[in-house]
Amino acid sequence: MADETTLTPERIAHTFHDAYEALAPAFGYRTRAASSKPWEQIPASNRDLMIATVRAVFYERDGAFFVCGPSAPIAAAQVETLTREREEARSAVEELMGTPWGECEAIRVRAEVSRLTREAGEREDALREIAASTKDTRG
Repeated sequence: MADETTLTPERIAHTFHDAYEALAPAFGYRTRAASSKPWEQIPASNRDLMIATVRAVFYERDGAFFVCGPSAPIAAAQVETLTREREEARSAVEELMGTPWGECEAIRVRAEVSRLTREAGEREDALREIAASTKDTRG
């Protein structure tokens, strides 16, 4: 659980809200009645929007927050590329297997069960041979 000094998107949004509400009158601005309340009393949809905004402006890595700047479009392009590559890989698997993606996992599981069953049978055969050879040497 985060302590009071740990930054989270929720804590940043809460702090921003409190500061914004406190500073607005000094800049001649009056905020809407729905949001001109303590954080805990504003509608959940407003809080969720502020938290989502923090997540859009900042990104978190290893517990540190970084501002999304000129590299944000590059990051979006990377996500798009990775998504396209994942879809291409899925299509390739579907084509190779001749099966829709969702069924490919079931096929993989069935193949693994077959392999394990085959190995178990081979072990049983080996044990039978050992038992028979032991019986032959005694007999």
